[in-house]
Amino acid sequence: MRSPILVRVLGGRPNQLGEAQSSKKKDCWDKADIVGKLATGFFSIAVTALAAYVAFLASQAVNRINQKQAEINNVDLRNKALQALGETDSTKKKLGKIALAGYGEAAIPTLELLLEQSDAALRSDGIDIASYLYTMQPYLRPTQPNLRAEVLKTLRRSLLDQRFALSAQMIYALADFYDKLPADDKSVILAALLDRLEPFTRGEAGDIDSLKQTLIFLRSTPGGRCSRTIMILVAQPKLGREAWYAALLALEAHIDSGRISRQELEAWERELEGPSYQRVARAGDLQRTLTKIHQAIEQPGSVR
Repeated sequence: MRSPILVRVLGGRPNQLGEAQSSKKKDCWDKADIVGKLATGFFSIAVTALAAYVAFLASQAVNRINQKQAEINNVDLRNKALQALGETDSTKKKLGKIALAGYGEAAIPTLELLLEQSDAALRSDGIDIASYLYTMQPYLRPTQPNLRAEVLKTLRRSLLDQRFALSAQMIYALADFYDKLPADDKSVILAALLDRLEPFTRGEAGDIDSLKQTLIFLRSTPGGRCSRTIMILVAQPKLGREAWYAALLALEAHIDSGRISRQELEAWERELEGPSYQRVARAGDLQRTLTKIHQAIEQPGSVR
């Protein structure tokens, strides 16, 4: 039996101490449970993050391996494409050019190198590749929207470079490419060729063979600056016999095209009868040209 004094000390509640102790134990267990759950959550997050990081590193490693393999394959394919340029079989050679063009902008340095060769056949191959690269644009547009502009810029730079001759083979390939171009892009090529002729219009020396081949190309581009440049060449007294005659034939091709207006033809007739042209006339050739102009003017279907 408990002492009355002890009962009074305990406030008349003999079980209070036991209940307090039990409550503290429960609180401790609750906190431990919360901490345990938090620890489990954090551990789970950490494991997930670690797994994701390991997966990312593995993915990066696989991508690097695939990229390296792709580079090796590209080099191998490009080498095969370049080897095809030396093929004597025309079909294999054409397929090699197409394969090289398939690299898009990555093939531009190779194109530049080919266009800088002294070998006429290699420069002609460069023109063919430029044509195929230009044609590839619709297929490569999402990743290489400026491919055509790069091709034209590279080609223009090559045409303007007086160090490299324009052979008949190259002009033939260029004419084939030119015919496929829209008007705006044709103007880029035509302007480059006319700029190349500027030194000759001033009586400066240059590669006559390139001049003659360029004039052959210009026979099919009558009118405007092209016809005016040819007229200036015909009046140039420093031009040699062969070059002068090539210019005259180009002018006659423009006359015969039916695309020169009567007004312009009449102006040409007056100009060709002037002293600057008569001074350089050779063996009646200029008279023949004047006759062609007169006939073109009198032709019923001539352009007004």
